[in-house]
Amino acid sequence: VVLGLYVLGMFLGLATAFLTRGLVPQDSDLTGVMELPPYRFPTWKAISRQAWLRTQSFLKDAAGPILGAVLLVWFLHQVPPGRADQSLYARVSQMLTVPLAPLGITDWRLAGALMPGFIAKEVVIGTLGVSFLGEEATAPLALTPGLQQLALGLGEAVKSTALAVPQLFGLPSAGLPADESPQGLQGALAQSCPPASALAFLIFLLLYTPCVATLAAIDQEFGRRWALICLV
Repeated sequence: VVLGLYVLGMFLGLATAFLTRGLVPQDSDLTGVMELPPYRFPTWKAISRQAWLRTQSFLKDAAGPILGAVLLVWFLHQVPPGRADQSLYARVSQMLTVPLAPLGITDWRLAGALMPGFIAKEVVIGTLGVSFLGEEATAPLALTPGLQQLALGLGEAVKSTALAVPQLFGLPSAGLPADESPQGLQGALAQSCPPASALAFLIFLLLYTPCVATLAAIDQEFGRRWALICLV
């Protein structure tokens, strides 16, 4: 599914470029030649360094907006106090389910997650977590038990990821038994919509409005008019 989304995105990007090639101004300042170095197999040191630098860049540039957006969504879930489906966030999200109904997206929690996705697409995951799991009962933990629980959760995540690696090569998964149903957010999403609606949601998320950072870059490079055209 993820590979299909990548291929679909590249295909539609090329198709859009082909269809709009006569509309984009052919200014010499907007074109350039980039000389590529010869390709070589990277060393593990170079791979590790690039991975660390990209992780730092994500934590610095994206983690702040993502955390802020998720906290804002959580706050809107609490206004007014009471049931989550009666909150201000839920009421606005329910209005979005009307135009999204032909895609099979009728759950307001799925529709609402698209709004903060305008800040950054990564925010959608955190928003879904708040919407689907926000009402689950939680017990307060002291610092030490809380850190232990985080460490155990990280260990389980690493273990499950390692056990799923064989699937990348078309081999049977060594992970969860076939009869064990998904839990947490995965289980909640599985109950929220059928697979066809889930695929429609992923494609819509891939193709709808670019995030704020992308629009700002288009505005800087091509002007406000082209940024608005991309938004539309």
